[in-house]
Amino acid sequence: MRKITFFIATLVIAVGAVAQVTITKNWERSDSLGTNFAWNLSGDVTRGMAYGKMGANERVFVATRHSSGTKVHVLSAATGDSITSLNMTGVTGGTHVISDAGMTEDGKLLVCNMAMPGTLKIYKWENEVDAPTVAISWAFTPGRYGDKFTVTGNYTTGTAKVYAVMNVSGVTKVKYWDMKEEPASSGVFVFNQDPKDLGDVTNLGVLASVGVRPDGGYYFKINGAQIKQYSNTGVQIGVESLSSVVASNGNTVRYIADNDLGEAIIGYVRYSTTATTTARAGNHKIDILRVNNNNLAEATVLASTPSLGNNANGNGAGGLVVNKLPNNNVEIYFLSTNNGVAKYTLSGLFMTTGEKNTLNEKINISTLDNKLVVDGITPSSIELFNTIGQRVKSIENANELKTDNLQGVFVVRVKSEGKVVKTTKIAI
Repeated sequence: MRKITFFIATLVIAVGAVAQVTITKNWERSDSLGTNFAWNLSGDVTRGMAYGKMGANERVFVATRHSSGTKVHVLSAATGDSITSLNMTGVTGGTHVISDAGMTEDGKLLVCNMAMPGTLKIYKWENEVDAPTVAISWAFTPGRYGDKFTVTGNYTTGTAKVYAVMNVSGVTKVKYWDMKEEPASSGVFVFNQDPKDLGDVTNLGVLASVGVRPDGGYYFKINGAQIKQYSNTGVQIGVESLSSVVASNGNTVRYIADNDLGEAIIGYVRYSTTATTTARAGNHKIDILRVNNNNLAEATVLASTPSLGNNANGNGAGGLVVNKLPNNNVEIYFLSTNNGVAKYTLSGLFMTTGEKNTLNEKINISTLDNKLVVDGITPSSIELFNTIGQRVKSIENANELKTDNLQGVFVVRVKSEGKVVKTTKIAI
């Protein structure tokens, strides 16, 4: 059998250090600065936010049930200035008439109500003038839907999806709505009115959220619990994050992108249910995490935005939208209920640094007779991962790993004395 050695996309890992992450405040309307909007000062009524380009304008949309009126406020994404509010004709029903907001890639704004139980309605705006249409109307019992939802994809091309979670203590059900072509209108797509299941998640708390990954899997965060990862079939991957790193008072988890080692960068909202005399560094902010080795139990905090205020946020409502720019900077749009709205730009999230490990030059990884062989070192472990970060095989204190019945591209991680000395992609 001919011996084949692969050197595809070799990644050198040393101390796993990270390049300096810089946070730039673009604008902030907050309790901390005394500039918060009047409709977001108290009452836990301003809960949903979306960002995107509607027509020719980049906008931030904020949904509120404030006593001054149930509205979707339109802000300039560049300055945070208030522009207008949307036409609310026909927006009725639900325990809360509006709750969360999201935006499709092609500029369709979706805003949901909250019902417990009843009918979940999701309204669609296509411009800043006209009244919305009802994109989804789904009657359900029992449960509570609409505290939070997640929007992905393109409405015009029929790839948009809406993800929502039944918020009850105990078992929460994750569902999503996809699209179909209108039978009488070729090339025109609408949402299916009945959702598909993405499995059950056992957790305590409310305001559950999902941050969808490019592979269709998702991260899950609910008040009072840690972050978990699930596949696109609803199977949990690995173990949850650590309470020493991720706050239990947190939700609205979002996938941002992978770094240069293929590790996920994610963010989530932190909050406090009680008021304080000064703005706490740990509350009403966004924490950005590096999921080291794509293992949530090894996640670390890369950066945190400033606290937006010291007002109590009784149920942790708010929103987070990330916009990855072509230059690898990331724009963060953040709503903290009762505390503020802000935009930040983060740079340096995706590059890792560290001195090259000289052992790497001596290590050769090859495949031979349904085996993966490591030469040049006696490994303490060899691990094989698929492309979404699931470990499919491993062995300790040996230089060969069987690859029977495996086919495709995988990531190999080799450790010596418990430290990573080489990571590379191979084709089997």
